[in-house]
Amino acid sequence: MKVANLWGENLDSLKGLIPPIDILRTQAELLTEKTKGRVQGVIKKGEVEGKDGLDVEFVLLVKELNNYKYQLFRIHYSRLVFYPLFLWTPENDEMMPTIIDSEDRLILVLMEILGSTKTRMIIESLLSQVTKK
Repeated sequence: MKVANLWGENLDSLKGLIPPIDILRTQAELLTEKTKGRVQGVIKKGEVEGKDGLDVEFVLLVKELNNYKYQLFRIHYSRLVFYPLFLWTPENDEMMPTIIDSEDRLILVLMEILGSTKTRMIIESLLSQVTKK
């Protein structure tokens, strides 16, 4: 007797999800490219020991300013189920992260953070302190 397929229908047709860290890496690369490397987007990944979670920081790095680093935000999510994920910025309390329930919502929140007046001012200030290439 042959054992039936217990995985359900069309397991091979599941669409691949984009891991949150890949979304952040893309934005970091774009920042580095747009500023001609003067302000670099750096993704720092930390694993939570004994857990399936990842802590990921989005850092602005300016090598010409003694490797100055500024953490723009950080996220925490599970390797097994990406959402909900938790996002912290310097403005929100450590105890009160923003809870993000989907990839679409993550992209909207990132648009708000990356396109904000504050972020633009920070990048402009950093750029003004380094030599032009």
